[in-house]
Amino acid sequence: MNKNNIVLVVLLIVIGSGFMIMSFVRMQPTKAERTIGMINDVAESFVGERINYRSNISGSSILLMVIGAVLVVVGILFAVKNKKNIPEISISETRKEFCPNCGKPLSENNKFCAACGANLVKEHLI
Repeated sequence: MNKNNIVLVVLLIVIGSGFMIMSFVRMQPTKAERTIGMINDVAESFVGERINYRSNISGSSILLMVIGAVLVVVGILFAVKNKKNIPEISISETRKEFCPNCGKPLSENNKFCAACGANLVKEHLI
């Protein structure tokens, strides 16, 4: 996955999560509405009727929640789809050997360092 795709996935997930959090916060009752809810409970127990008051769950809050969820799902699906395109890199491909004497990078199968001439053949003692 290239850098632009990673940025796109992160943006989709962050913006979608932000939409869902905003809609959740908008749906929470205010202090006054919680008080009215408690009064309703008391009134209902005495009178048998509830006081009508507006609900915070509006169409715009639900729409915001749905858009946020869709953005998060699209971001995740995009990440999963593009993860298959990531080439596997083995450790041996990324490992570079350096001369123990001067520290310069070595080419493969060198017997001597091209920079300092150090002997790179390891002798095995019996």
